[in-house]
Amino acid sequence: MDYKKQLGSIKYWEKNPNRINQRFYIAFCLLMSSIHDTFIGLKEKEQKNLNWSVTCSYYALIHAGRLLTFLALGDYPTQHNKLRDLYNEESSVLQNNWLSDFIRVSTLGELTTINDNKKIDNPLNLIYQYFEFINVDNSKKRLKKFGELLYIAAKLRNDSNYESLLIAHEYYHNTISKAFEKLANNMTDATKFSLELLIDVFTKFVENDPIFQENRDSYKCFLYNYSKIRIYDSIKVKLSGHNSLITKLGKVKKSIQTYCADSPFEFIEESITMNVFKGKGKLMENFQERIDNLSKKIKEK
Repeated sequence: MDYKKQLGSIKYWEKNPNRINQRFYIAFCLLMSSIHDTFIGLKEKEQKNLNWSVTCSYYALIHAGRLLTFLALGDYPTQHNKLRDLYNEESSVLQNNWLSDFIRVSTLGELTTINDNKKIDNPLNLIYQYFEFINVDNSKKRLKKFGELLYIAAKLRNDSNYESLLIAHEYYHNTISKAFEKLANNMTDATKFSLELLIDVFTKFVENDPIFQENRDSYKCFLYNYSKIRIYDSIKVKLSGHNSLITKLGKVKKSIQTYCADSPFEFIEESITMNVFKGKGKLMENFQERIDNLSKKIKEK
């Protein structure tokens, strides 16, 4: 596609086979994150933890927006407000990017500017182009609705999560309790819409993007196996006692598991090991170090 010539992020990921595999895996992790938060939001709603349900649903939308952007552009804004702006046709710009920070953290030495924001002409249009290219049905209308939902949800989440005068009246209040119930219902409905869009886009990404042409069946088999381990099994554990949600999760897993021709996918797994995927390894290492620092601080007298 011509638009790829504008994006240093796409060039970065398509530089070699390992990076193609790593981009695929990052996209899968974003998919898993959005599905996870969608179902935890549904569970919290059933348990009447309405404020936390709203928060989980909101983060499901954030992960969805990041995934949609990453699939098309190979990058996404890290700040929530910048992500919302990207999906606004009047203010769309790609900035505060995840990829540059990720490369910097990984100490790979490639600290050159990945995307020159001034040279990207309306990244939302590039997302539209890409989704049409991989044959996502009615993509422009659906993305526009997603952007509107994300924008409205952000303001409501701020109210429900940060305003103590609202939080304190979530339970047993003549007006605010009903408002929280309505908000939780609306937010979970929004995640259902985004989840359908995500799964459609992600499966079309795997099925139709030319970068997977040589080993497409292997990527499908990776997705078939990992959607059980990383999506179904890991989330199911957190839904104990919520059988209807577990059933819905099973349907989501099946919708992701496109036909698998039993092709080997070890080469993908090798690309995402910590010794090969330096960015992933350094991120996990830093995460563990910060946890250890917290433990030390707690034990201090």
